[in-house]
Amino acid sequence: MKTENNLQSSYQIIVGGWYPRTQLHMVEVYKFLSEGDSELELSKQKLKEFHKALNIRKVTKEPGEIEYVKAETNNNLIIKYFEDGLYILKTTSNDIDGAQKKLGEYIHNVFEPAISYIFSLGAPIPKILAGLKTPHPPITTVIGVTSKNLKDFIVDKEKFGEVYDQSFSNEMAVFRMNKCILIVASSAKKDLIEDVTHQQIFFREFDAQLKSYLNIHRLIWEKIAAIKKKKEISAKEAGVFRDELDGYQETINLINNRLNQMKVYVGTRAKAAKANQVDKYLTNLFQYEFETLLDTHEYIRELWQMTKDYVASAIQLIVEVKNQSTERSIQTLKLITIAYALVVIWFYLNEAPRFSVTSMIAYGLLIALAWLVNSLVNFISRRQKYQLKFRRGTPTKEEEH
Repeated sequence: MKTENNLQSSYQIIVGGWYPRTQLHMVEVYKFLSEGDSELELSKQKLKEFHKALNIRKVTKEPGEIEYVKAETNNNLIIKYFEDGLYILKTTSNDIDGAQKKLGEYIHNVFEPAISYIFSLGAPIPKILAGLKTPHPPITTVIGVTSKNLKDFIVDKEKFGEVYDQSFSNEMAVFRMNKCILIVASSAKKDLIEDVTHQQIFFREFDAQLKSYLNIHRLIWEKIAAIKKKKEISAKEAGVFRDELDGYQETINLINNRLNQMKVYVGTRAKAAKANQVDKYLTNLFQYEFETLLDTHEYIRELWQMTKDYVASAIQLIVEVKNQSTERSIQTLKLITIAYALVVIWFYLNEAPRFSVTSMIAYGLLIALAWLVNSLVNFISRRQKYQLKFRRGTPTKEEEH
């Protein structure tokens, strides 16, 4: 940072993320951070090991617009875990790179594994969500500082990267870069840096999760479309495709449920943001960003509803193919049974029933022949091609939605 910026304080280096949680989860985190224990069926030994690695000095539960657990470590880090799932780790330093390294090592090697273990129980995650399988998405870095010369503040591009978006007011400025977010405040608004940090982390993390869901939607849609493009399939292939589509349906239902949960958190964070004593211009700007998040969320949610309908129609067609195959097998089996019965009747009508070796061999050959014919019919039936009649006009690309 250049000298003309007239910095008045050390840098606040904050890393954090967000993932939908509730007060119940926060209570679980509080018990673990304060006691190194959990009411869940988890290994007591592992809990103690994780707790020791966290190096906690003090833990408190704090009130506010959104309640949170606050923990202080023996190496001067502050942890805050909010009831809506937002979490931050914070330190103060003039050495930005050193502080970021310290926080990064702690969060990836200590904090993240511990919290992941606390929330390791529950429904399994589909393979396609492997990139989202941890309780928290990739962290966001925010750097806060105060300056006398706010209007003429210059961002050091070599240190922070290229600014792609910025918001200014008389008392605060927010610069957004790919590498981090920089918040600069007047000395009078120094205490609001962290509150604004919470908003910025929420914005970035919420948006990142929506982007992930959009990319997964595109992937699944194309997978289903690839099945749709097949003009005909065999009964054997139908079973394979059904398993594949069932997997997509499981993923779709999970993401739909998550999207339904996410909307509530936007309102909670927007309400908390209004309570901050930031000037009217930034308050209005942040509220607009919350509205933009809701619009994007609604768009993504509608895409997933369409995907849900799309996979359901594909599954129905596969079921129809399997039903056709089963029906043909049943009809064939009926014919074989009738033919076998007629042959047996003919034997009885033309000669008296005798339990001789010859008759037993004859009956055995009949049974073997019936089994062979049935197996042959099933073999042919499973490989017989059936037409897939998808409805025309169904969009196959997200851009057509």
